[in-house]
Amino acid sequence: MNRRFPSEWGKAEKGKILIGFSLFLLEFTLAMVLLTDIAFWLSNVLIALLLIQAFRGKFFAKYVLFFSYLSYVLVVHVVTVYVYSFRPEAYLAFYWYTYFFGAALGYCVIWEIYTHVLRDFPGTARMARCLVGVFLIGVLGAALVNAFNGEASGLVKSVIRFERNLQAVQAILLTLLLILIRYYAIPLGRNLRGLIVGYGFLIGVSVVTLTLRSQFGVAFQLWWQYLQQSSGLITSVIWVPAFWVYVPNPKPDVSIGLDEDYAALTERSYRAIAKARAAILRVF
Repeated sequence: MNRRFPSEWGKAEKGKILIGFSLFLLEFTLAMVLLTDIAFWLSNVLIALLLIQAFRGKFFAKYVLFFSYLSYVLVVHVVTVYVYSFRPEAYLAFYWYTYFFGAALGYCVIWEIYTHVLRDFPGTARMARCLVGVFLIGVLGAALVNAFNGEASGLVKSVIRFERNLQAVQAILLTLLLILIRYYAIPLGRNLRGLIVGYGFLIGVSVVTLTLRSQFGVAFQLWWQYLQQSSGLITSVIWVPAFWVYVPNPKPDVSIGLDEDYAALTERSYRAIAKARAAILRVF
């Protein structure tokens, strides 16, 4: 029997393969879009439940920056659906500008995590707040240097670059804080532990997906949206049980010498600076 090799296939066979592959891609794309929408709405439902529970339990003010961030996310998501449905011409600009502001607002969550973890260490907390503020100003400054050029493509690139840098900085800050928690055995309550785990997961996924989105552009858009919504859903699943009831953070052991170490480090730094200044004055 005479076998036909791929190079000898007729146009009919090639057409069938092409059509079959095209149908597969179409079905796969539709499935991805459906899963993205499901993750989007489930995440919003969980966020709404969490906010309602925070108000009912009267602990919204205990984590005011975190819950304000969630409120912003929920409101923007609802308004985005409205704009997409009834004002499609304004959707692109609205989406990316609110996305830009939301990325900056998410930085407040890191601030709140630092505040709660270092609540009983005022000296270290003061230094940490300065560090967090300096990093934020640096990233915002870089974003202003790469200002939007008014075009949709430029806006998208600027926002993606800005959030990628912001998330990378947050990942570094969170890693440094986790090292402190581990080294000094700082105790964490249920709420704070859940906040750190959920936000750490969200940041990690965001850094990876934003890097890939920046690298591959529109070709990665579908996967980016799917992973973005899926990570948001998983994060919400982590946060809801963690914050269903308010649990105060346990008091740290009095033997933890974090502030003492910070004071000693500060004193050594001041002495080193004083010696360097004296040496410079002797030279001149």
